[in-house]
Amino acid sequence: MSRAFLLAFADEERKRSLSRIQKRRLRDCNNSLDLPEKEFMANFRVNKSGFQQVLAELRPFLQRAQRNTAVAIELKILAVLNFYANGSYQRSSSFICNMSQPTFSRCLHEVTDALNVRDVLLKYIKFPSTQQERESTMRVFMEKFGFPGVIGCIDGTHVAIIRPTDHEEAFFNRKHYHSLNVLLICDANLQILHVDASYGGASHDSFVEPMLH
Repeated sequence: MSRAFLLAFADEERKRSLSRIQKRRLRDCNNSLDLPEKEFMANFRVNKSGFQQVLAELRPFLQRAQRNTAVAIELKILAVLNFYANGSYQRSSSFICNMSQPTFSRCLHEVTDALNVRDVLLKYIKFPSTQQERESTMRVFMEKFGFPGVIGCIDGTHVAIIRPTDHEEAFFNRKHYHSLNVLLICDANLQILHVDASYGGASHDSFVEPMLH
């Protein structure tokens, strides 16, 4: 009896192992980098060159695959970029259709944490701090739009979030969904100079003020 149980258990483990390997192969052979540039941008909101730059920046901060069934770093980033672009795991591209929800959740946290590493963050999101940088920014605004003395354009947007369990009322906005009231400042080339996502959607715009240093 015990022998039959052990054989059945071993057979089930073998099937699960083969299933994991098959899913990994399915993910790998559906190469999103083979997509036409326009379709790639529609899925990930970044061109292929931009993706390669993101990959180079984040690779040192992401866990390397230790098993043959682990998700490759490239696929982790692509899956998360697709989620950022669409706002939903369920509507993600077919290339991650074989990635389970728990696996994707781990990828989402890992890639998001890598993007928030201080060295990465401050390399791309940095308000002009010197007089020379500010004068250069003002010059571009004047040349492109005829606006004198402008350092940045400021606006806010509500970014939808899953209903939180703590202080839910602070995130329920006037449009009747849960969100963060995010403040953004960009330069004349649409480069983001400052982000503040620390306010819940219930906060009025007048309270969402930039903390610039």
